[in-house]
Amino acid sequence: MDWFDAINRFASDQGIALSHYIVSSGLEEMIRGTPVAKHFKKIFGCRYHYDEATGHAKWPAVAIDYTTKTQYLFRINKGIENSWDNVTINEYIEPGERPVPFDHMIYFGDGDTDIPAMKMVKAQAGAV
Repeated sequence: MDWFDAINRFASDQGIALSHYIVSSGLEEMIRGTPVAKHFKKIFGCRYHYDEATGHAKWPAVAIDYTTKTQYLFRINKGIENSWDNVTINEYIEPGERPVPFDHMIYFGDGDTDIPAMKMVKAQAGAV
């Protein structure tokens, strides 16, 4: 049994609805090509816009860095599972009405670009 099976089973046994997300400065296409991608509800990563005729990358479509990682955590917190809705992300939603409260988040990071996001999650009573 792998880690995802174990943690999902544990959460289920405790009556916890568990979802996994990735917020990465890496390329989303590469992450989607990994064996663990199937375990994630949503993957937020850097993406290119491709020319449909040639299949060549034309320009960066989504760039995620240390600052925007915190924005994506707010997207998850508010139940926004896209990169483009800039209206809903700025609307106020009572903390108790948000689908994924920060105090229910556990943030795993692996580099310097994760430090601000980890600080924010910890400041909001989540775990890092």
